[in-house]
Amino acid sequence: MHKKRKRTQQQSSPSQGRRPERKEIFGDILRGLLIGMAVFAVLTVICSVLLMKISMGEIETAVLFLFCCCVSAAVGGFFCARRPKKNGILLGLAGCAPLMVIVLLAALLINGGKAGTNIAIMVPLMVIFGICGGVLAVNMKKRVK
Repeated sequence: MHKKRKRTQQQSSPSQGRRPERKEIFGDILRGLLIGMAVFAVLTVICSVLLMKISMGEIETAVLFLFCCCVSAAVGGFFCARRPKKNGILLGLAGCAPLMVIVLLAALLINGGKAGTNIAIMVPLMVIFGICGGVLAVNMKKRVK
């Protein structure tokens, strides 16, 4: 009843069947980290100017900081998983993890080594948003012109 399909050389391209090399994955992670850091820096500058113009309380400042962290983690995870188009969860996590460590160390240095509730909220949110960025990059369809 069922005909067996023969796999021809034309059906599969040479890049589909092979595993990405370590250099390629490291380059993707580095690209995600650098783009995420740039987005974090730009958002932090915008939010600090906003804080200077408008007097806000401590809660609003913490929310703006979490917003900057989450958006930069999502963008970093997105650009990390965009080129390989597979393993969105792992590459999204790998793209946001170095950024999360850098932001975490900076926050701990500013707070004098004390980890508060903002840091406890920041870490899982950055992980979730980084994974969501990676999954979004893998599941995006190419535009047909």
